[in-house]
Amino acid sequence: MRLAAPAADVLAAAAAQPVLLVEGGEDWAGTDAARAASGWGHGVPADSDWARRCAELEAYAVRHGDVLCGSRPQDDPGLARWAGLQRSAAAALDAAARRQLDDTGFEWDAARAEWRGWLARLRARGLGGGQDADADAFLLTNWCSVQRIARRCGALTPEQVAELDAVGFAWDVPDPLS
Repeated sequence: MRLAAPAADVLAAAAAQPVLLVEGGEDWAGTDAARAASGWGHGVPADSDWARRCAELEAYAVRHGDVLCGSRPQDDPGLARWAGLQRSAAAALDAAARRQLDDTGFEWDAARAEWRGWLARLRARGLGGGQDADADAFLLTNWCSVQRIARRCGALTPEQVAELDAVGFAWDVPDPLS
C-alpha cells in the first residue's frame, strides 16, 4: 500500500493528535507528541508502554537471573519482540533509556543475545551438550552440534568456549550434523 501523504504530513498529524499512534485511543493528555512520534517509529507507542515493558524486563531478570527473554519456551513473545526493537533502535534511545536497560544487564548485540539464550537453555536442561533423547531437545541438540563444529573451525571466541566449558559441555560427542 502506498501512502498518499508525505511522511512530514503524517508526522504533523501525529504531533497534532498523538492519540492516533496507539491502538484503542488511550488518553495521552500531557504526552510530548514529538517523543511519542519518535517512540512510535521504533515500535514503542508511548512512554508508559516503554516503562511497562522495561519493568517487565526487570522482573524477568529477577525471575531468571538474566534478560534473555525469548530464550525460554514460556517467555512472552511480546516482550522478546520489544527487546529486539530496543536493539534495533539503540541509536535513537535517549541516554536514560539506554542506562535503564544497561542496568538490567541488557545485551545490545542481537547475535550475542541469541547465543547466550541458547546457552541459558542448555544450562536450564542441565545438559553438557550431549545427544538428548527428548524430542523437545532437537533444536538444542542441533545448536550444540553447531557449537562443536564452530570450535573445530575456530569460529567460537575464547569466552564462548569458556562459557560452554563452565557448563560441562561435551565436546567429544558424535554430532548428528557432521
